[in-house]
Amino acid sequence: MKFIKCRDDGELVVTSSDDGSVTVYKCDSGREEKQLVESGPRWSRLHGSGYSRGGKSCTSVSVNCDGSVLTGGEDDKICLLTIECSTPLRSIEDADVGGINAVTFSQSSEVLSVSSVGDLKVWDLRNSSNQPAKIMKLSGDSEGLYCVQCHPTHPHLVVTGRSDGSMCFWDLRHHWQPLSVMVTHTDIVWEAQFHPSNPKHLVTSSNNGCLWHWDATKVVPSTTADDSSISPWLTGDVLANGMDVVNTLPNNQLPINSLDILSKHLIAGADNEAIYVIPDMVVN
Repeated sequence: MKFIKCRDDGELVVTSSDDGSVTVYKCDSGREEKQLVESGPRWSRLHGSGYSRGGKSCTSVSVNCDGSVLTGGEDDKICLLTIECSTPLRSIEDADVGGINAVTFSQSSEVLSVSSVGDLKVWDLRNSSNQPAKIMKLSGDSEGLYCVQCHPTHPHLVVTGRSDGSMCFWDLRHHWQPLSVMVTHTDIVWEAQFHPSNPKHLVTSSNNGCLWHWDATKVVPSTTADDSSISPWLTGDVLANGMDVVNTLPNNQLPINSLDILSKHLIAGADNEAIYVIPDMVVN
């Protein structure tokens, strides 16, 4: 689930589901309690016909600053959508093997995808070919990648979460392997997200139930990095260099499979069908 924040016709939310569908909702604030009301197109079974009929689920949705929507599914397909159109603007078939685990925009014409075979793929939407512009992978490694996100001010810096609980930091400009690998959780990293206005803070969620807030403001900058705001994540053993880590849900034991950050507020969804709201994150 992602908010479409650039619209001036109300608060819109785009959601993906296990039956392969993608739906846009509008937040109806005219009632005593806000409710989500279906609004705009619904792309039924965009990524398949549902589990009961042998179809595939829509595993990931990402929203660009212009309101366009990117989706990825277990059917190995990536779709580019806009809420003004009931059919996809672009579909990339057979984008990977074994399903797309996550997608995101890095630039208006460039998108990223990750899969269970450990590939980070870069796609240029200006190219009519259904072939990736670049494929990046940790050499000799077979761990799957389950999430991907770009740094908010330096989109060439990318973080991915792996099936072994670690995170990789990549530079899309001129590196084919990650610049650094952080040993973090003990199970799959489902989400990793930079704070949108203070990217020295990072929040990760895991299959082991942890929701960790990483504070890199005290980390000694790397001398090889070209910008002080991104260098903490490229500094080898960050835990030994001043990284502070807080588990914001210490009593939770069920997987945290999604999260979002708005200003100082953190929201997370868990396998117990609960939504947790953590207000007033400390992001100095």
